Parts: sequence; C-alpha cells; structure tokens
Amino acid sequence: MMGLTDDCKNAEINCICKISEIVATNNNFKYVIQRAAETIPSGFQYPSITCIRITVNNRTFKTSNFKITPWKISCSCTGPNSLFISIEAFYLEERPKADDGPFLSREKTMLISICNYLKTFYEREEALRAHYDSEQKCKAFMDNALDGMMVLDFKGKVLLFNTALAKMFEVDDPEASINHSILDYLCEEYKLKAIKDQLNVLRGKGGYLSTYKVRSRKGREFWVEGLGTKIIYNGNLANIVIIRDITERMAAEEKLKIYRQNINKLVKERIVNTSSSNEKLKENIKIWKHMNQVLSHEKNKLYKYLNSIGVIVIVLGPEGHVSFMNKKGSELLGYNKDGIVGQDWIEIFVPDHYRDHAKDIFLECLSGNCVNECEYPVLRYNGENRMILWTNVPLIDENQSVIGMISTGEDITDLRDSQETLQQYVDDLKKSNEFKMLFIDILRHDLLNPATIIKGYSEILLERIKMDEEKALVEKIYEQNENLIQIINTASTLGKLESIDMVSFEKIDLLDMLRKVCSGYVPLLKEKNMTVQYPAKDKCLADVNPMIKEAFSNLISNAIKFSPHGGKLVLDIEDLESSWKITFTDFGMGVSDENKDAIFRRFKQVSAEGTKGSGLGLAIVKKIIELHHGEVGIYDNPLGQGAVFWIELKKTQSV
Repeated sequence: MMGLTDDCKNAEINCICKISEIVATNNNFKYVIQRAAETIPSGFQYPSITCIRITVNNRTFKTSNFKITPWKISCSCTGPNSLFISIEAFYLEERPKADDGPFLSREKTMLISICNYLKTFYEREEALRAHYDSEQKCKAFMDNALDGMMVLDFKGKVLLFNTALAKMFEVDDPEASINHSILDYLCEEYKLKAIKDQLNVLRGKGGYLSTYKVRSRKGREFWVEGLGTKIIYNGNLANIVIIRDITERMAAEEKLKIYRQNINKLVKERIVNTSSSNEKLKENIKIWKHMNQVLSHEKNKLYKYLNSIGVIVIVLGPEGHVSFMNKKGSELLGYNKDGIVGQDWIEIFVPDHYRDHAKDIFLECLSGNCVNECEYPVLRYNGENRMILWTNVPLIDENQSVIGMISTGEDITDLRDSQETLQQYVDDLKKSNEFKMLFIDILRHDLLNPATIIKGYSEILLERIKMDEEKALVEKIYEQNENLIQIINTASTLGKLESIDMVSFEKIDLLDMLRKVCSGYVPLLKEKNMTVQYPAKDKCLADVNPMIKEAFSNLISNAIKFSPHGGKLVLDIEDLESSWKITFTDFGMGVSDENKDAIFRRFKQVSAEGTKGSGLGLAIVKKIIELHHGEVGIYDNPLGQGAVFWIELKKTQSV
C-alpha cells in the first residue's frame, strides 16, 4: 500500500512538471489548455479511466474520451476582467471509495495547483497581448502622423524614424536610418545648435522649438522646425522630436519682410508719385494678406499637433483661468474641453493642500521666470489624484509683457510609487553595507593596537633579559596575542552578518573589562610616566557584545596618545538608573568646538604635533556604540585642560 501511495505522489508531481514544461515552451493559448487537459489524467490513481474537461470563461477543452459520469471531482478559480477557470475530472467506471468519493485528496490538491497555474499563464498572455497592442498603436500613430517624428538617444542616434519623416528626407527605407546620427542630416552650421538642444532636453532643462537647415539623402537642402521634448523609450531617457518642413513658410516670411520694406519705401515716395505708389501698395497688401493666411494655417497645424502629443499642455491667463487645454489633458482630467476652458485652474483642478504651492509657481511665472521640474497633483472628475511633473514658462506677447503661463505635464503617479519601493530597498542595502564596512575598518585599524602592545613588551623583553621576569613578560605577550586572535575572529564573524539584528549580547562587567583593556597599555603608560585612576568600585553589569572592548581600547589609546608626559587618565562609570555612563578623562590638548562632531567621522583626525593616525578609531567607536543602541560624545574637561569622551550603554539590551 505504501508503494502505491508513493507512485501516486510521483504521478501527481510528474503531471504538474509536464504541464509546467508545456506552458514554458508554448505561447499558443488553445494548444496549452488542450495539452493540459490531455496530461492531467496521468496524475490520477486510475489514468486509463480518467477524462478531463477544462473551461476558460466560455471556452471548453476536453480529452477525447470525455464523458459525464456520477464519479466527479472539480475545482475552479477566478481572476481579473471576469476570468473564470474550472477543471472537472470524471472516472468512466466506479472505483472503491477514497478521500473524496473514489478520488484521493491529493488529486484535488493537484487540480487546484494546475488551475492556479493555468490562471497565471492566462494572465501573463493577456498582459503580453496588451503590451503588444500598445506598441502597435504607438507605431501606428507615428506611421500615420502628418508631421515627421523621430526618437533620439543621448548620443543623438536615431532610435525611431516614422514614414512621414522618411518621405521628407527622401529615405527609401526608414529602418535604414536607425542607429545613424541625426547630424548626418544637418547642414554644418546647424550641427552645434542641434547638439545643444539635445543636451538641454536630456539634462531636464525643458523642451525646445528650433529651426534648422537640413539636407535630404538626395542632397536637397530645406528648412525644418523641430519641437523636442524628453520621453521614456524602451525604459531609457530619450528625446522625441516633431519635424515640420517650413521651407515655404521661411520663403513666405522672407518675402513678407521684403514686401514690408517695399511698403515703407513706397509710403515715403507717395508724395512723388501717389497714384503709382497706391497701386503697388494695394498689390503688396494683397500679397501680405496671403502671407498671413499661410501663417494662420501653420498656427492651426500647431494646435493640431498639441492635441496629438502624449503630454498635458495647458495655457493660463493672467488671472489663472484656463484659456487652452489639449486633448491629453482633457482625457486625464476626465472632462470635455468645454468643461475646462474658462475655469479657475488652481481652485477647481488642484487639491486643497497643494494650492499654495501651485499659486507660488503661477506667480513666479507671472514675474517672468521659468519653473522647471516641479510636481503637484491634479484632481480628476472621479475624485482621484494623479501626480504630475510640470514644466512652466511665462507666456509673453509681442511687447515682451507677461500675459499668462504655459505648462506641460507628464503623469508620474506610477513612477513615483515604483521609486518609493526602490528607495526603501536602497536604504536597507545601505544599512547592510555600512554594517559590513565597520568591521572592515576594525580589521584595517584596530588590529594595530594589540600589535603595538606586543611590540612594546617584546622590546622590554630584549632590554631586560632576567630569568625572574621572563615568564611574566611572555605571559603578557601571550595574552595580547589571544586578544588579537579574538579580534580577528570577531571581525570575521560579524563581517558575514546580514543585519544588525543578528548581533548577539552577553552580560559583562564593564568595570572589569575597562581595567583589563587598560592593563594592556601599561608599557605605554610607563613610557609616558602616566597614572590611571578608577573612581568606580562596584560591578557594572550590562548586556553587550564583546566587541565593546574595541571601543574602550580605542578611547584609552586615544587619551594616552594626546596626553602630556607625566599626565593622568581617569576612567569612571556613572550609574544613570537604566544605563551606564563610561567616561575617559584626559588632561591633554583638548578638542576645539568646531572639531567635536567631525572627529567621529571616518578619516577625520584633529592634527597634533608628534601624533599619527588614520582617523578611523573614533568613527569605529561611534559605529560600535550605535550597534548597542547607545550614545557617544565629547565635552571639555571641567577640571582643567583636556577632554572627556563618554559612552552611554543601556543596562539591559532588547534586540
């Protein structure tokens, strides 16, 4: 019986694995579901008499031997967009009673797993299909656009080249221009201007509307107007440029300029020949009107373009009322154009808590200044808020007077949500890296202290080779070597930890540890003829990690280093009820106020004659104390010259 149970388990696992392989190697929905139906019987106890029916919404897939019988087991699941999937299994013959009729409970579990797996496959295919449809719509929009359109990367290489632009530049195959530099189409004197416009867009300085002289593939030179703005293309920053052939307009403007000059000349000469001048004036006025019609036509084309681009474009009058809103903006807000034009923009379409910010931006533009890369949300018709990235520029008339504001906006709501998630991950990663860097610093810096002590005892041993003293000196060397090994092991172990929560704590007498650490510096104290005082007498128990002695060692070493010859060092512990305050008082040169905070940063050392160091010791002390949820600081010695370094540690750690 045990062998039969194991075989059933293996059959169920093999069945799920086969269906996983079918889904992984095929994208045809009908094929995958049908193959799944044909594979499921192999996972049942009696595969030869098992038939399957899978229903996805209103579509049914069956095995060739499908038949509805009284012996049935089934499961179903639902998903977004009214998705419904069910799997039904029937035995064609009666079998002995098991967990669920003649079926095993594991067989029901297998059906549920397969049902959820097919649901995931269906949702994935739907997402891929939607993405493909979106790409096709974008491509169709560009291919059917009346104006030329192209997308450039940071280096000015062509990423996309639509049909209208290919026709304008006399390019037989638009694909052939991909990865070519846009500079290949510009006349020499306009290349630098194009490069500057491209860089301004990609550096976030707003869009541009510039005129260039270009050359087609067949050598024809003509004038174009390029409207460029920043977009995200295939996940990267890019520049989309709308190109219009304005050769006729340039010629018309040149003619208009000439005709205006002629008109002025004729007016001055009308006294000489009024009749002749009036006839010429009428003729030129007629031509001028024609030129104005051409310019009006170009204006209408511009409004048509503004309604077709994928960003919000809004024009506000001097009182803050909407005078123009393009199609994209109307769709985002959920209003028709008539419901927006004439309304107070800030009062109607900006949420309450952002109105002051929006007013400040509007007033800044009315004063003649541009406001780029600012964010505030808009309020949609359905009450939803959407965060928009705005670029705002003053609207200026022919007299250089500010008469309103033009704003372009991009919906960044989804982008901001993704950035918040990413920032949280970056913050967590930064904490982990800081933790590991601490122990790298210990290996590079704090191992030097025990090594220095060993050197001191070794020198004494060479100078004082007496049988009575050899054993004591060797024992000191042995103890310091043990300290060195412990430091290496501790730093190595802690360096592999992935979070601060993994640091372990044990109950230690801080006063006893303080005395033991200081005893390792006896040779240095004797060399400088220094004395040490311990005012505290009782035990000072606290839950700490043994690495706390590295902090004690650094502060004692630091105090000895900056103390004068013949000075003293006071090591005390004060009871603060819930915590201990350990003080390291020296009577040396002291630390200036401007350096009191800086000395706890890495590689920052207060200079002193005759002392050397890497500037890591106090930074390591600060990090170790932070790991213990404690505090560290410094103040001037109240008893005279020198400094008091202090550490505060909780008596009981809760980690």
